Amino acid sequence: MARFNHHTQLHLSTWTVRRYIKKMNMTPYIAIQKPFLSKKNMNACIVWARTHGSWSMQQWANVAFTDEATFTVRSVKNRLKVWRHRGSRLHQRQIVLTFKSVYQTVSVWGGFSMRGRTSLFGTIGSFDRNTYRVVIDNHILPFVYDVHGGLIRLYYKRTTVVPTVRFLLLRT
Repeated sequence: MARFNHHTQLHLSTWTVRRYIKKMNMTPYIAIQKPFLSKKNMNACIVWARTHGSWSMQQWANVAFTDEATFTVRSVKNRLKVWRHRGSRLHQRQIVLTFKSVYQTVSVWGGFSMRGRTSLFGTIGSFDRNTYRVVIDNHILPFVYDVHGGLIRLYYKRTTVVPTVRFLLLRT
């Protein structure tokens, strides 16, 4: 409040501001967190969805999706409070964007298709080149060969939001 009063000709007390906020029916809430998406990634998601939205069930039957999720193993502190109206939780101005951190994490990788799902693979920390190889050799490839007979178009999310074809495995 002192900085505001210093940069303006107004001299408001904290209580005056709180009274006006209360009159506007606003309540303090913890801001929700959401992964950061650039405009480029948002547009790429829309293009991908429009390109694949008209696929037949037969085409989708030969597609599997895999993804990984990393969870931070610690309690979240120092949450930012935002003033908002009830029901405006997901409005863009009420969201705090998050980025990857260096804290202790647990990572899980799995996949699915119309014909089944992979086993889940978990590791402490994030995935590195060796861990990816273990997941592909011991979880993804057996799923492709056992459930799909070796012919599949495999999608997974890595550094972008849009699923990208990582590899295409052909029946031998």
